[in-house]
Amino acid sequence: SAITSTTSAITSATSAITPTTVHHHFYNVCYHFYNSQQSLLQRLPSLLQQSAITSTTSAITSTTSVITSTTVRHHF
Repeated sequence: SAITSTTSAITSATSAITPTTVHHHFYNVCYHFYNSQQSLLQRLPSLLQQSAITSTTSAITSTTSVITSTTVRHHF
């Protein structure tokens, strides 16, 4: 919807603004969008790494609780 509103704003402004300015504005929009996509792709491996660490930690915690309950039962 943001792309649609930007396109309609550019279309309505074309009659009042020169085509060179519209082209420059459109280039800026595409450039910022490309930069935001690149930063997301660069952050993706670290996000995946954090989720893997979280799942490993929860698996260790559940294994520890099973071992602890078994040991307590055996000791009792």
